[in-house]
Amino acid sequence: PDFNLEHQRLTYLKAVAALTATSTDEQGYEQMQAFASQFESDDPSPVARMAHANIMSHFDWHQNEMNRIRIRQAWESFFQQWDFLICPVACTAAFAHDHSPQMTRTLMVNGEPRRYMEGAFWAGLTSLPGLPSTVFPMGLTDAGLPVGLQVVGKHYDDLLTIGCAGLIEKQFGGYQPPPASSG
Repeated sequence: PDFNLEHQRLTYLKAVAALTATSTDEQGYEQMQAFASQFESDDPSPVARMAHANIMSHFDWHQNEMNRIRIRQAWESFFQQWDFLICPVACTAAFAHDHSPQMTRTLMVNGEPRRYMEGAFWAGLTSLPGLPSTVFPMGLTDAGLPVGLQVVGKHYDDLLTIGCAGLIEKQFGGYQPPPASSG
């Protein structure tokens, strides 16, 4: 599609932060404001961006929503030429749950630690513009963990993505359960 992927990622993260911030009470919102005040408004760090997104003004939220609409329109143009997009579901196979504070968590991707929130990229690619996505198994890692891909289609083509994923799954052997945990 004709847009910058980093721009889409940031638009998605702001949308998620704004949505999750609405579930707090007044005291929680005041705590978010105090936390965000520690960072300059133009601080590009992930922690600062999320902190400011949690307390964004209605004007800023509206600007972000307009970005989301433009991204959705770019996807609509993309799907005038292409039937589907096949892409990863996540940046890594399954991993052990980490209970530490979210902004301090990391994931190992190709042998390098990456910020935990980067793992949301592939989910945001489809959910921000409201595109149907159907996940299908594509094999196992060397450690025996399942790897999935997703078929993405144009808005409201859910049944087509389900059908395409089913055809691909049949071609490549379908779901294989990972080895049972010994712990």
